Amino acid sequence: MNESGGMRWTKGFAVTVALVLGGTILFHSSFVREQLPWLVAMQLWVHRVVTSATPRSRDVKVVTPVEIDDGAFWNGPPSGRTPTNRRYLADLIQKAADRGAAVVALDFRLTTATNELKDVPAYATENAYLLATIENVSATTPVVLTTFLVAERGEWRRAPNIFTDGALPPNVTVGHLNMPDDLRHIALAMPARDETTHELKSIPSFAERIVAAYESAAHLHTRTSLKSRIMLATRNHEFVYGDFITLETFRNDAVTSTELLTAGNVACCRNRVVLIGGTWHEYGPNTGPFIDRFSSPAGELPGMYMHANYVEALLDDRFSVELPTGFAIIADIFLGLALYSSYHKKRRFAIIGLCAIPFVFGYVLVANLGIFADAVLPFSLCFVHLLVEHELHRRSSSSAVEFTRALNAGGSS
Repeated sequence: MNESGGMRWTKGFAVTVALVLGGTILFHSSFVREQLPWLVAMQLWVHRVVTSATPRSRDVKVVTPVEIDDGAFWNGPPSGRTPTNRRYLADLIQKAADRGAAVVALDFRLTTATNELKDVPAYATENAYLLATIENVSATTPVVLTTFLVAERGEWRRAPNIFTDGALPPNVTVGHLNMPDDLRHIALAMPARDETTHELKSIPSFAERIVAAYESAAHLHTRTSLKSRIMLATRNHEFVYGDFITLETFRNDAVTSTELLTAGNVACCRNRVVLIGGTWHEYGPNTGPFIDRFSSPAGELPGMYMHANYVEALLDDRFSVELPTGFAIIADIFLGLALYSSYHKKRRFAIIGLCAIPFVFGYVLVANLGIFADAVLPFSLCFVHLLVEHELHRRSSSSAVEFTRALNAGGSS
């Protein structure tokens, strides 16, 4: 190997390592993702490409969404009030159980208005009605409620709910609503301080509670909480990557809260998870933003459909653990060096093949082993760098040619 070749190899190795390590830090930093929305869009796009290529069907199998939309929220009992009228929520829970739901899940924060263990007296009658309805329904149908975790002094604590866990019947469970920082993930259990005892406990997610309740109600022998990938992620205080269903697909089985309360027969509720949530606009009918929207690999989704996706993915085994970062870095460095070598040797077909390898590799891992290789984007920085280098070299060569021509033209005149 001559000197120029050795220097080129050394430069390629140094640039590859710098780009891969820098890219890994960049793409895993929640702070960076908050500052660079285009980065999040790229991550979601790559995730959608890799997971959508797998042969698994993405039909809605279990969840029936019940939407409290603009028509319901801004009229009738809710009347646009916050907190949402709890008598109205209670009637929806009762009606879902009457329609034969296997599980009823309420995607609403039930935190107190005072941030203390007691709610304001103005809502006492509504709260009592809601609790009585939950007690009545839970005698035959599992009910899943929510809690919310608040960051405090470097850890999480539960915000006080209008009902303490001890006041709830045995067939009622509570899971946290918090979304992962990385919206490709499915929310799992998180350690948080209890709102009454202040002990540090593992708080299951809302979706996990729904899944456990459904598996129990349907008498399923395989329990998601005991699957090795879930147990590994929970033990490491991590989440898993999900395979997401589009809003359009979900809405084929969705009903509005008005339909649930008034329709003669809502067959899509029978033996299903009935998930009640809100999809209204903040400032009035079709006015302002939706109450909550999140970017996902399946596009923009209301919060209730994020949780619906988590439930469907967990029950259908459409989730993946992350390839260990060390393996991903080694793979990216190896591919980066091969890419630089192929570029300098002008092997165009090899370059095309190397660019396809991360997607193929990611597909094989997801489809066969349930492992998501988040290595495509750091490796793509090597490709981008070579494109920039190629363009700069092309412009430099063009300028040199034009300069030579100008000199020749001046000498001949």
